[in-house]
Amino acid sequence: RQDKGDTPYNLRNCAYLAEFDKEKIVFQEIVQESTFYYDIKKFICADTARIITGNNLKYLISIFNSKLFFYGMKTYYCGGKLGEKGIRMKHTFMQNFPIVELSDKNQKVYIDIVNEISELSETLKINRDRLYRRLTDNFDNIKISKKLELFERLDFKLFVKELNKQKIKLSLIQQDEWEEYFKINRDKCINLKIEISKLDNIMDKMIYKLYKLTYDEVLIIDNDFSFSKIEYDKI
Repeated sequence: RQDKGDTPYNLRNCAYLAEFDKEKIVFQEIVQESTFYYDIKKFICADTARIITGNNLKYLISIFNSKLFFYGMKTYYCGGKLGEKGIRMKHTFMQNFPIVELSDKNQKVYIDIVNEISELSETLKINRDRLYRRLTDNFDNIKISKKLELFERLDFKLFVKELNKQKIKLSLIQQDEWEEYFKINRDKCINLKIEISKLDNIMDKMIYKLYKLTYDEVLIIDNDFSFSKIEYDKI
């Protein structure tokens, strides 16, 4: 091509390459839920992901990862669903979603929760990676399957079954050792996910209030909403 660039990242001259070095929001375009990630590690995305740079990124993430945002995109801004649950999260669609402007001081309460969720998510990743390393260190050519990636969803019997699929057989002594280690790491991950879920729910309620939704409007969006009208009105 005539416009081939000097970098290995793209056939064209990648004028926006420097954007990857900045703090940014990273997100997938085809999704079944909001999965916006705050990145400061100069992550470079594949062609199915997108990035956002600029100001107030953590405050934006508090909105983008909310149930309200996903409902609004799916229902009004994305031009219809993809399959049963999926939508296309194009930036041109996202620009139509109204962002409530807040001062830096008033953004802080949202940013603090985003930071807490980020810290817990990083700890969750560390715990998962620890078990992945033990598997790859102990078993040659093992592949971390999708089920092994989310091993906290398995009991030990199903965990062993996943190993058996790759022709990895544990002796009885090995099973005793692995069962204890597996349960310790699984329980840590489960507890972390519970804490993350609690913070997500708090954030969702805050976003509902930020956008001045009535109790009945919240019930349309959130099938799992557990507050009574009196409790919601007190927030």
